Amino acid sequence: MSSAAELPYFEGDFWPNVLEESIKELDQEEEEKRRQAEAAAEAAAAAAAASSVSCDASDKTILFFYRLHIWALLTLICFLHV
Repeated sequence: MSSAAELPYFEGDFWPNVLEESIKELDQEEEEKRRQAEAAAEAAAAAAAASSVSCDASDKTILFFYRLHIWALLTLICFLHV
């Protein structure tokens, strides 16, 4: 048997209706899962866009001096260790 159409049908039989309803429910569940996946993807994209912070010149200057400070400390430690 490859489809529901091959099932024997008798007057007053309820199986065809049950099968049709089951198929509709499965289709609705798949559609809901697809919508949820799309919504989750949109939310993740929005969160990623909101979390990306642009650096202006003052931020870059602070970062430069921070790295310079760390480099100077590491250099000093290396010289003191020798």
